[in-house]
Amino acid sequence: MGTEQLPPSLYGSGMTNPAQNLVDAFGMKNGYPITDPVNSTYDPANPFTGRDPRMDKYIIYNTAKLKSAAINTYIGAASNGINVLLTSTRTGYYLKKFMNEGVKLDPGSALSQNHNYVLARTTELLLNYAEAANEAWDLTGIRMVTDLLHDH
Repeated sequence: MGTEQLPPSLYGSGMTNPAQNLVDAFGMKNGYPITDPVNSTYDPANPFTGRDPRMDKYIIYNTAKLKSAAINTYIGAASNGINVLLTSTRTGYYLKKFMNEGVKLDPGSALSQNHNYVLARTTELLLNYAEAANEAWDLTGIRMVTDLLHDH
């Protein structure tokens, strides 16, 4: 877990702040987007209730738990709130993806876990290669990539 993503209350520099558009892209548990007033169960008064469970794996929002602590991101909240500190969120959100919650960044604690930074996933590289192979060699290149994908 890099210090860049953590909120200031957990010794982070809070530099990765997802935009509202990313948060809104996560629909509801029932599969409907939050913009569907008829089929969606979205409640603007409780915007995080009933959302797609994947949102909790990607986004730290107001009152979300991280390392067993509720993170308050509302305006005026101590340290983690919007624009409270230079390192506080600018959007009301922090990025949770790629975090290992077992890592301790407290200056008084020894590091308990390693963090592996994912720069690129193999599948992304293979899909990029497939796209380039299709442009260069047509289906012959795609067959080569398909063979690689079956090996993983």
